[in-house]
Amino acid sequence: MTDIDFILELYSVADWYIMESLKSLCSKSLMKLINLKNVCYMADESYKRSIYDVKNKCVDFILKHFGKIIGLDEFIEFP
Repeated sequence: MTDIDFILELYSVADWYIMESLKSLCSKSLMKLINLKNVCYMADESYKRSIYDVKNKCVDFILKHFGKIIGLDEFIEFP
């Protein structure tokens, strides 16, 4: 399990138990981990889990680095 997967799972638990401060902490941690290789995965997972601030940050990152991301296999397979 990667750090990203762990934080995503922790966010889901915090969401289930309505722990807003932990959810916020998880969101901030996820946003710091966004990079070219994981941005598509994080955008997809954050959308599935309704972590919209992270999803929006991923979309902004994709738009900012579109020239680099468009050629990556992760982007081609992006749903």
